[in-house]
Amino acid sequence: MYIAKALLSLATALVFCFLFLQMAVAAITGNESVPYAWWGFIVVGAIAIYCFMQVGFWMRLRNCNYEWYVANNPSCKRSDGRVKCAACGSNRITVRNLMNRTFTRAHVCVQCGETLYFSPE
Repeated sequence: MYIAKALLSLATALVFCFLFLQMAVAAITGNESVPYAWWGFIVVGAIAIYCFMQVGFWMRLRNCNYEWYVANNPSCKRSDGRVKCAACGSNRITVRNLMNRTFTRAHVCVQCGETLYFSPE
């Protein structure tokens, strides 16, 4: 997934450079297509921001699992294999389904609302 994010950022940078050069040439030659280049610049930027947010969201869902939580918070693992909240120390953990088509559940502390980790359905 890191490779996909790097390729996406490289492609975005290339498109931004192309649009910037197009705007520069249009400004020098007096061409009237400068406003269209700005719209392309804005649309490509919005698409890039959306893609970066989605990649980050999916990476978090995939990486923040039970093993990750126990490895980062070893004092929060109880003797029965269950975990407690690292933020408030509560033992009351509930499972909530996330949005449609993610097939993922979030394990959330009932007391403080902190999301501890994610697991597949």
